Amino acid sequence: MRAGWFGLPFWAYAAACALISLAWSRRPPRHVSATGHLRGFALRWGHALTWALLCLACVGWAVGRDAVGHSLALGALVVYVGHLWSLLTSRRRLG
Repeated sequence: MRAGWFGLPFWAYAAACALISLAWSRRPPRHVSATGHLRGFALRWGHALTWALLCLACVGWAVGRDAVGHSLALGALVVYVGHLWSLLTSRRRLG
């Protein structure tokens, strides 16, 4: 079994990422109004999708597919930047 950061196996990180993804998929964001379909999707599902991609990246690293893990982690970064961009450019103020 391949060890990840701090000596924990990547399977443990995958399980933690899956739990976080499930938690974010069940709770919709508050105080944010979306003006378009793409922005609404990014605001509603961006954070959960980021954690789901990180979960799959950890599974890829756990089974020895480093290129797949790196690609999925990069995809998670792109999704998260899109989520943050949608959040920061949202017309309604948070608060």
